[in-house]
Amino acid sequence: MKWDSLTIGGTMFVAGFLLTTYHAAQMFAPKRTNVASHLAWALVGVGLFQIGSNLAASGIHDRIGS
Repeated sequence: MKWDSLTIGGTMFVAGFLLTTYHAAQMFAPKRTNVASHLAWALVGVGLFQIGSNLAASGIHDRIGS
């Protein structure tokens, strides 16, 4: 597997989506435990999601342009 910007971006995008979804669900669960930790991890997931989407878009642009 070639680790280009599309592959890395797609991986970060999926990881960010999963982190954000899981930790947001845990924050709003009826039994709330350690909300601050879940909030921090959800924000890390949002950051991964944003960086990953930009890298993936750059990789798609590179593939279309070449």
